[in-house]
Amino acid sequence: MYKKLFVIYFLFSLVFTLPANATEWTDPDITKHVSHNNKFRFVVTPRKQIAKDEIDEDTSADKFHCWGELFAQDTAGNLTSIWRKKLINPIAPVRVSVENQGRFVATIDDWYHAGFGPRAVVLYDDRGVLVKRWPLEEILNQEEINLYTSQTITSLLWLNATPFFNVEKDELVLPTKVDFRFIDLQTLVIGNSLQTDRFREMNRSDGLKRLLVITIEASEIADKPSASQDGLGPLVLEAYQLAAHLAGTDPTEIGKYPFVRKMRELTFEAAEKFDTPLYEQLVIAHRAAKIAGTRAQMMSLRQALEMFYVNTMRYPSQEQGLAILAENEQGLEYISEEMLLDQWKNPIIYRSNPDDYNQPYNLISWGPDGKPATEDDITSEW
Repeated sequence: MYKKLFVIYFLFSLVFTLPANATEWTDPDITKHVSHNNKFRFVVTPRKQIAKDEIDEDTSADKFHCWGELFAQDTAGNLTSIWRKKLINPIAPVRVSVENQGRFVATIDDWYHAGFGPRAVVLYDDRGVLVKRWPLEEILNQEEINLYTSQTITSLLWLNATPFFNVEKDELVLPTKVDFRFIDLQTLVIGNSLQTDRFREMNRSDGLKRLLVITIEASEIADKPSASQDGLGPLVLEAYQLAAHLAGTDPTEIGKYPFVRKMRELTFEAAEKFDTPLYEQLVIAHRAAKIAGTRAQMMSLRQALEMFYVNTMRYPSQEQGLAILAENEQGLEYISEEMLLDQWKNPIIYRSNPDDYNQPYNLISWGPDGKPATEDDITSEW
């Protein structure tokens, strides 16, 4: 099989244009690289060459670094940003490969200096975290480098074509001028204790619990204005992989709002297929946890109201409401502004009862449905 692949890639290499042609390198441009299944796109923005009149500028600016951004791409061509990070290449990589599930991005060589230095192969995980980098000496031995690579003034040309990911064997394949070399992805630890094989070993209960958390988090983010949706991309990618694994489905709708809906469908599909009672229990438990959290907030608000009373000999008026606890003329903060919202991010209602000595005020949350005067409303207890 690999012999056939080697022949194919050798023929491909005859028409593949490598920027490092002898000593002639053009200035790098923005490049786009798509996974084999067209579901992920990686865009490389090279570091800008510094002109003499820019030497004194702030070198932390984007243009002084090489950037990479991974996008999920649906069948209609809509893009969702998964991550955007500075790449460790000083200028830009020469080639890039994207794994079909977006789990890995591999960059190959440094622009202007292919084959030299510690970045012959660099691997990033599904959140843009550097997994590992390999110098050429860890891929080919010195004898192979001497015999088979083509050396120019600036570069060592050691590849016949762009490396690719073998999904079946979970490995990165390097079609070198010697033969195929392989990087086993299953043995690599990525991110913060995440492993490439993590979903295959995850039991159904843990998988459903994690998918529920992702669904809730992504749903909450999606309900915010578009400017506040920066955190949705990584959740979308993780849910894409996990839901597909649990439900045995290959979701193709990857977009902000459409994919959140698709993710919910896949969650229920996975629950129905594997453990419906567990999912129902998790939903009920999550709802109960938010109710308990809101009641705890109300207790904190009552304590803040009593402190306000001690200092002012009165409770806030209806016009002042709870906001005066977070900001007032005396500069006192009895409670943080975040505590004025319930667990569903709706304002906790304050109703003043100045004529009722036993119950001078009421605190009300409209509960899970966010609607007033329904059965799930939560009130403070006296």
